[in-house]
Amino acid sequence: MTVDFVEVKVEEGILRGREEQSDGLTSIKYFSFLGIPYAKHPIGDLRFKEPQPLDPWDGVRDALEEGSPSVQNGMIPGDIQGSEDCLYLNVYTPVHPHNIKKLRPVLFSMHGGGFAIGSGNKAMTPPDIFIEQDVLFVAPNYRLGALGFLSLQNDEVSGNCGLKDLYEALRWTRRNIKKFAGDPDNVTVIGMSSGAAAIEYFLVSDLSRGMFKQAICQCATSLSPGLMNSKPRSLAVKLAESLGYVGDTEDDTALLNFLKQCPANDIVRKQTDLTSFQERMLFYSLTFAPCVEKEGKGLKFLTRNPKETFQNGDFYKVPVIIGHSTVEGSIMLSPILRVDVDLINKNWEILIPVNMDVPKSETTEVATEIMRFYFDCKPVSWDNIHPLINLVGDVVIHFGMNKTTSLMAAHSPYPVYSYRASKVKTNSMSQMLFEKAYPDVHIQGAPHCSETEFLYKFKIPNLPASTDFTPEEKIFAKTLSTMLTTFCKTGNPNCEKTNFPGWEATTSSNPQYLDLGDDLKMIKGTLYEERLQFWEHLYKKYGYLY
Repeated sequence: MTVDFVEVKVEEGILRGREEQSDGLTSIKYFSFLGIPYAKHPIGDLRFKEPQPLDPWDGVRDALEEGSPSVQNGMIPGDIQGSEDCLYLNVYTPVHPHNIKKLRPVLFSMHGGGFAIGSGNKAMTPPDIFIEQDVLFVAPNYRLGALGFLSLQNDEVSGNCGLKDLYEALRWTRRNIKKFAGDPDNVTVIGMSSGAAAIEYFLVSDLSRGMFKQAICQCATSLSPGLMNSKPRSLAVKLAESLGYVGDTEDDTALLNFLKQCPANDIVRKQTDLTSFQERMLFYSLTFAPCVEKEGKGLKFLTRNPKETFQNGDFYKVPVIIGHSTVEGSIMLSPILRVDVDLINKNWEILIPVNMDVPKSETTEVATEIMRFYFDCKPVSWDNIHPLINLVGDVVIHFGMNKTTSLMAAHSPYPVYSYRASKVKTNSMSQMLFEKAYPDVHIQGAPHCSETEFLYKFKIPNLPASTDFTPEEKIFAKTLSTMLTTFCKTGNPNCEKTNFPGWEATTSSNPQYLDLGDDLKMIKGTLYEERLQFWEHLYKKYGYLY
């Protein structure tokens, strides 16, 4: 078959892409431009630095192969993948760049993976279903783990390089997307799991104002205890010492010089072992995550506490879709997190959220209160694991997401559309992954990020590939993708093309959400109200550590 190539001139030079056929719900012709650099390689002296502007290139640069994702642990323990040279993005357009008659809306994807794994490449972020709805799709890679989020809490290494990478990729998109038929003034950011948390961090960052027009947050929140690093400098010291550093831990220059010389693969191997079981399993903390930076020189992405910024209403206000699956706590069954129920039974205090400010003299009392509420003080067991799954889901996602949803609805003049995903795809990839790791556990409900399996045909290495949709699932996928792309186009997910034109925004006086199940329906009230009131009571009594 003859491959048709196409060239596009962007600010830095000429790119050569290719024509492809989509593999979503239909099949259309589209044009891909892969592995486009958007900043200098973050290696050598640029390790731990904010992304630097890219130099122009001469001649034509092939954009035919994807760039490397950030160096990371694979799904198989000990398997290191990716490269430190990772600041690349992919652009997919349904329009021939030489035949642009009108500009289309743009979806800008922030991939998930706990800020530790994942990529914007096709295997994890396939664009097909979305571009079949006449929108452009942009998917960047960004730095992960310590390489993306280590902070010494000074101006030289302030932290949040991964978020600054996404900001730079968004700036590149706004500068260049017209050349691909995209509208730079109608960009919607979309993210699943930690990608959704990243979007919330963008909403509370002063850098984001005017950078995008809508936001779609799927299955995570910036208020998750494990997706905010409250002690970034001590964690950086801990990493250095685990790699062999024996110098003065107060000497920032010596620490930085040592960490710059360590092989990237060694850093990735060590970073996962720095957290306790409580942090790693129960609260989905994969060590290095965004942090609040100290004010000072250089590019600062996040200088204010996200919770306080949402509470005082000083966030970037845009139309938002936000929601989660029914069994979000299933994330604890990921092979990476290594659940140990025996350890929980030996030490109930593990159940106290790491960001709750409980005095040591009261930890036994609080732990007993949690055990009584979720387990009736009975031992946690694999035969009755769902109370623990509920607990993890409530602390990791539900409580924080309910907070940000209600605060955005209260303070923003724009609509906030809330949802709960209850439908599970046949041969669900995430369900198969969790049940392979824990064969005796059957998840009762929609696992973490289950709705994304109706939007992306995943082909992630070492994981089960997405299977074809049943006829009924294909209709559901079409409806869901139409809602989201309509929102991308207009800021409102409702349109005549779907069988459900009645997704109403949630408000402070009328909380409600759309149930994404076999029958789409609006449900009044707050999700998991009794369980979330339990945590509201505890946090009000003891307060937040961060």
